[in-house]
Amino acid sequence: GEILTYNIFIQNTSLVEETQVVFSDELDENVVYVNESFTVNGQAQTPALDNRTLYYVISTIEPMSSVEIIFQVRIILNRDFFKIKMGLVYKKI
Repeated sequence: GEILTYNIFIQNTSLVEETQVVFSDELDENVVYVNESFTVNGQAQTPALDNRTLYYVISTIEPMSSVEIIFQVRIILNRDFFKIKMGLVYKKI
């Protein structure tokens, strides 16, 4: 199946550091997480995977800064069209 790459930015717009920030993302039933694809600010990390939901705890986000999370999923549905819950439309070409 095709691979989708997610790039997520989590911003701390406050003047104090944020600690123990929980990132979670429920994966669509038509995709599977690609092992070892999860990075935080370019560093490989291992998220927890509970059923179809990815979890990762960001220990600290400094004031007025952001954290970039990147991970990949593989599409497992073998059809020309399908809709991902996030509202994106994928078309195989």
